[in-house]
Amino acid sequence: MAIHTSRISILLLLAVLLCSPAYAQTETEADVRLLVDISGSMKNTDPENLRQPALELMVKLLSDSTHAGVWTFGEQVNMLVPFARSDATWQRDALEKTARVNSVGLYTNMGEALERATEVGAKAPKADVILLTDGKIDIDKNASVNARERERVLTELLPQLAAKNFRLHTIALSDDADSELLQQLSRDSDGHHLVAKNADDLMQAYLQIFDQAVPAKRLPLENNTFLVDEQVNEFTALVFRAPSAKPNRLIPPEGEALSAASHPDNVRWYSADSYDLITIGKPKAGRWQLEAEQSPQNRVTVVSDLQLHVEPLPNNLVAGASLTLNYALQEKGQNITDADFLNLITGEAVITNLASEASWKVSLNEQPNFTSGQFQQVLPQFSERGRYRLRLTIDGKTFAREFQHQLQVGSLFAVNMAKAVDDLQVTYTVSVTAAGDLINADKTSVVAHVRHSSGQSELRALQRAGAAHWQLVMNPTEAARTVIELNASGELADGSSFDETLPTQYYQYPDEGDPLASAEDSQLATLKQQLEQERAALEDAKSPPPSDSAAAVDASHSSASSLSVSAPAQTPPDDQAKENDAERDEAESGGLNWPMIAAITLGNLVLMAGLYWGYRRFNTKDVQSELDEIEQQLRSGDGEAKESASEPQAAREKSNTVAVDDDDPMAALDSLESGADDPLPMDDFSPDSEDKKD
Repeated sequence: MAIHTSRISILLLLAVLLCSPAYAQTETEADVRLLVDISGSMKNTDPENLRQPALELMVKLLSDSTHAGVWTFGEQVNMLVPFARSDATWQRDALEKTARVNSVGLYTNMGEALERATEVGAKAPKADVILLTDGKIDIDKNASVNARERERVLTELLPQLAAKNFRLHTIALSDDADSELLQQLSRDSDGHHLVAKNADDLMQAYLQIFDQAVPAKRLPLENNTFLVDEQVNEFTALVFRAPSAKPNRLIPPEGEALSAASHPDNVRWYSADSYDLITIGKPKAGRWQLEAEQSPQNRVTVVSDLQLHVEPLPNNLVAGASLTLNYALQEKGQNITDADFLNLITGEAVITNLASEASWKVSLNEQPNFTSGQFQQVLPQFSERGRYRLRLTIDGKTFAREFQHQLQVGSLFAVNMAKAVDDLQVTYTVSVTAAGDLINADKTSVVAHVRHSSGQSELRALQRAGAAHWQLVMNPTEAARTVIELNASGELADGSSFDETLPTQYYQYPDEGDPLASAEDSQLATLKQQLEQERAALEDAKSPPPSDSAAAVDASHSSASSLSVSAPAQTPPDDQAKENDAERDEAESGGLNWPMIAAITLGNLVLMAGLYWGYRRFNTKDVQSELDEIEQQLRSGDGEAKESASEPQAAREKSNTVAVDDDDPMAALDSLESGADDPLPMDDFSPDSEDKKD
């Protein structure tokens, strides 16, 4: 039965290939532009200049239907290989020039590189720019100039390029790279962002992105074996090899094994340090075997009239979204619509989380549209964030085809935190915005677990601030480091539930340049007023004694007024006479009421001591010097008054007794200052010690 079915499928395939399909699908061309960082820092991140073999492989994998160009950038931008169709002449030129890649640039002029590489419009529905860098935007020694250029690239250049159908794929080659910038460039243009931990990972990163930019027509490779059918005109095997591994070999269905040292004329075998690129024209039909180490990067691509065509898929997806596959089998770019042939087709999709290596299979059992010849299959939702590989395999009994695609699954929500300073108040606003129309906002809630380094903790619900927007406003008043853990839960648009942990936010108050909270500033204003009053009182105390009793009375009233002591508005005649007598006695005794001045001064100092702790806690300004000056002036004024006064010794002793207090306010302030530099609770806190959730 298996032989009978095989014969039928072969006859059907031959019949289909001899007929003209009713519907045509034109195979699109590709547009690839390579941007390579040659700044001086590359000497450290890529000391062996592995950019050269990686670029060499990219050039060799380009087909002659692709438009391509290569640019290098440092302080200046140089078109290393002109943008043109990548035919044999272009490839020879590119291979020679990419060998000149070095690390001599002084800066990293990323913005100009993007502008120069995209001057020519896209030659395909989507043009793919692959940018490699180990740093950040650096065009000047002035940091503010670099910051303005970064802002320009994100807010002006990026939207323009995305609108012109450029996809920006970025590769970071060091921890010093501006990952936030590179991720946004890729995400907002539907490109890929990868991190090459070292130069050895660089070729794999290039290859992964290249596969998305120029999807290859593949044969399924299982346990290093693959099936070549009669419709294959040529195949190319890319087989990686470890430095210590044995030479790779390729065993045909019949005959002797092929190698780099031994192969017939229809075989082109290029052997590099880490891989072999083997191209065979008019290969024998049957099952071929690779004698090599198995690697997920190994692949066999084909040139054939019979191909699997998959409609373009997004490179970025939000968590909770599903993916719809639209595919067809094509002959010379046209969909095959023969029902008998299509009924023999089976397939499956394997989805793998590249971080956890967890995978699941989906059988492609949906019937095709026999009019258009197109299959459609909706894949399950991608519930978890991460990077995924989709492997679609089609089995036609006598032939097989494969399609692979990688995509980044991000959050259902975008989270950001903004800081604002208004007058004397610092405000942090955490904003959570749903991506697209995937959630039912009316049945969704966002909750924050706010933890302070002082030990305080609270749960707060974010307030709805729009159709699919939530906000949390924080007005810190106490010194602390703060962690805000966010969680969103509710219902998706299709009615299913979701629960997602959102990126954690952090802030520290007070940060450099932050003003004080308004409550504390009011206390400081009071303290300043008291200091000014003390200065005024001391100036009066230093003035020479008045020459007559009337002047003494005026001075006494002026001094009392400056110290916020006021007399009644009206005084009865008898009391007025007594008061005048008392004032004359006071003037005769020295002109100043020292016990009253000392008592008021002492009261003010005690008040200042009460405010001092809060003042020291929220401001680094040291008021000790001002208080020392006041004390010195008081003592100086006291001495002058003693020398000029004519009051009896007993009165002076009484005055001295009143001015001395066992609870010395200056000593209290000294003790406060000695503890002012003690570490605050926040100083023992580190975000790294907290449990953080992605």
